[in-house]
Amino acid sequence: MQNVKLKYKPEAVNGTHKYFKYMGLFWLIMVVIQIITENTLNELGWYSIIFGISHVIALNIESHVFATIKNGMFKKNRWFASQTDLTKAKYVKKFAGDVSFVFNNKEIRIEAMFLDETSQDDLDNFIASYEIPTKVIPVQ
Repeated sequence: MQNVKLKYKPEAVNGTHKYFKYMGLFWLIMVVIQIITENTLNELGWYSIIFGISHVIALNIESHVFATIKNGMFKKNRWFASQTDLTKAKYVKKFAGDVSFVFNNKEIRIEAMFLDETSQDDLDNFIASYEIPTKVIPVQ
């Protein structure tokens, strides 16, 4: 029963974190400017509050953890993400740094170029521990 957390590389996260941080700050500054200049909030002010808070919430949700694997169940770190049992995969396909779990009717791809080294090692250990057949496709 392994619990694996697949984490992003820091350089893969910086762009989105900067966007959510600065946009949330921008909308909240717009609210402050409107309160100072007009002493009241109109529709634009309320929308600015909603946009600012939603960007701050999204910044916290888009954390450094990409996905988790608990007891063989794979779940991305998103709202409304479905869980998939990776132990029922027919085989694992590795191509150009990506790892794909192939099932009868679908395929789940994990882009390893965004994962840090320890997460890549944990993913390889998970595949080895459940003895899922692996096909490595060489890049030509």
